[in-house]
Amino acid sequence: MQLSRMHSIYLKAGTLTIVCAVLLGAFGYTIGRFYPAEPEPNLQLIDMKMRKKIRNFAAVVRTGLYIKNFEVFDVLKDRFVFGGVVWFEFNTDEIMQETIEKFSFIGGKVLSKSPGDIRVTDKTMFIKYDVR
Repeated sequence: MQLSRMHSIYLKAGTLTIVCAVLLGAFGYTIGRFYPAEPEPNLQLIDMKMRKKIRNFAAVVRTGLYIKNFEVFDVLKDRFVFGGVVWFEFNTDEIMQETIEKFSFIGGKVLSKSPGDIRVTDKTMFIKYDVR
């Protein structure tokens, strides 16, 4: 009885080990063969010399994105549609509201956008949009 129980434990442990190894191998193989459809973005390093040049033209805009749900999530066709909230917080002396309203997504498009929900304090404006 004792030998049979030990044999059963070793058999279960061995089976679990093999299943885990197969799953990890399949996952590793899939990750290794993943090539995104979109090209790699062209990133440029902004050094101190360039920062000094653009400092007078730059405005600080805090922004955020909250994704509520994905209506379409198709990895194979590289197609995603989500519903969410995009928000911006900025100094009204540095940037205009009309400029913020023209926001867009690189590699995507805004299917629908609600009118901005605006809150103003001193010189700071907070705008949020429901987007799809």
